[in-house]
Amino acid sequence: MKAFLVLGAAIPTGALLLAMLDLLSFDMAISTISVVFIVALIPGILGNYRRKSGWSKQSTVTTGSGLLSMGMMFVMVGLPFTGLLTVLSGVTWVVLAVQSVIYEGPA
Repeated sequence: MKAFLVLGAAIPTGALLLAMLDLLSFDMAISTISVVFIVALIPGILGNYRRKSGWSKQSTVTTGSGLLSMGMMFVMVGLPFTGLLTVLSGVTWVVLAVQSVIYEGPA
């Protein structure tokens, strides 16, 4: 599990450095970081399912709708990979929001 913790910090930092050195486009760097965000939420989704509990409705709804909106804007300004992955990250947060309603998590 410590390896995942290290990777969770190293991948975004590495993507930033590669983009700053102009070895990776910012679109691809941000997309890579978005993938890490999606993967990081999977244990939470599975844990909620197992425990039949949910996260904060306020946090999940706000984060989900914000990411969906930002993803669409990224696409509109010419960052297609960033937009797509940000939308997918938003969908992951929407799943958490639905779980919070189904399992009656905190408000």
